[in-house]
Amino acid sequence: METICDYCKDFHKFVPNLQNHKIVTIADSGEWRNGVEVEEFCAENDGKVIDAFCYNHDNLCCSICLVKHHRTCLNVESLEDIAAEKEENDVATILSSLIKMEKSLENMQLNNQAKLTHLNSKKDAICIDTEKKIEEVKKKLDDAHEQWVKQFEQTHVDSVGNIEIVSDELKRFSTSVHETRIILQSMISNGSPKQLFITKHKQLAQMADHMSRMKSLDIWDLAEDYSQLNLDFLSQIVNENKFNDVDLTKLPSGMIETILQMAPVVMANEYIMRRRRQMSKKDWMKVEFLKTSEISLPYDVYYGLFVDDTKIVLPFSDPSSLKIFDVSTATGTCIHTENCQKTPYDLCHARGALNLHEVDRLEKGNLRGLTFDRHDNVLVCIGDNKLKQVRHGGKESRDIELAGIGSTYNVVLHPTGEKMLVMDYKGGEEKCCVYQIL
Repeated sequence: METICDYCKDFHKFVPNLQNHKIVTIADSGEWRNGVEVEEFCAENDGKVIDAFCYNHDNLCCSICLVKHHRTCLNVESLEDIAAEKEENDVATILSSLIKMEKSLENMQLNNQAKLTHLNSKKDAICIDTEKKIEEVKKKLDDAHEQWVKQFEQTHVDSVGNIEIVSDELKRFSTSVHETRIILQSMISNGSPKQLFITKHKQLAQMADHMSRMKSLDIWDLAEDYSQLNLDFLSQIVNENKFNDVDLTKLPSGMIETILQMAPVVMANEYIMRRRRQMSKKDWMKVEFLKTSEISLPYDVYYGLFVDDTKIVLPFSDPSSLKIFDVSTATGTCIHTENCQKTPYDLCHARGALNLHEVDRLEKGNLRGLTFDRHDNVLVCIGDNKLKQVRHGGKESRDIELAGIGSTYNVVLHPTGEKMLVMDYKGGEEKCCVYQIL
């Protein structure tokens, strides 16, 4: 089962192999209860039926896929063996999240309408006050006023236009959420466990792609208010030969963060895994590093950790605390401090139990912190302004010179591999730098 546009619907009429497909509207749920079709053929191997799922790679597989790509995978399960009760409970939880998300999206739209009304009202009020002052002066004030209105109108058009763009994005995503909910509800009532599993996987993958695209858009800081505190236009004309522009207050809306937080856990995991897979396609022995942010530190901060795309946490001893820094700008700023009873030292992401054993010794010398990239190459801090990167197996290496670093001490990779945090422990100039991996 797939959702299609009008163009694809017309295309079905002219292709013989597609003419026997049953097409109904999304709203016509009664039609769906009479029979549900789910595409169960492998996308890689034409004509082969999907009959297994690899948990190691999060992939649906046919018999050829199992032989070609998953012979050594330990967690492969036949779709026929997947428990129906588990899938129904899983989808029921997802449906609950989708219902809450639809309600939240509806509230966002109402808030946007209120913002538009407020901004339009405030715009009109400021224009009236401005024109009253204009009456007191002559031609020069009229010219200045004309220029001011032009700038204000452009600001208003941009502000309202951005809100309308956000509203359109929310509307499209709301439609996607609604379609997913209707399809999954229909599958619970009419589909087999195998069909339910396939449909759930496909629909959540589509929503994860949609969320990823939305997150990449630079539209989520919305206009909140207009203000014009200084109405002494005569002084402005005398001193600056123009009117001061109206001040626009823009604040982060928090909408995309809310959507990401409300998304079902399996969807969030899919979003992260897709970014990891994208970074794994790079040739890591040739990637470049662009410095994006820097934080000056006390002498005793040696470790750090990414907790978000734009936030890191660092341990401090005086006072004993964990501090979260926003590294979305060139100079990182502390946005939260969590006091600790004892001095924190190192940090790590929580995981299950791990068994470690030595494979090989790749480098000797004055080594400090290290980490692994997405190809299991090793990134090693060697004490100067460089990182040494050793290819997996130790047969090739290179030195990476880092901008802004005096003496590398520790290195941390973002969970997706898109960014890197490097601690600089050069006497009197301790700091950490964040790099975008290109």
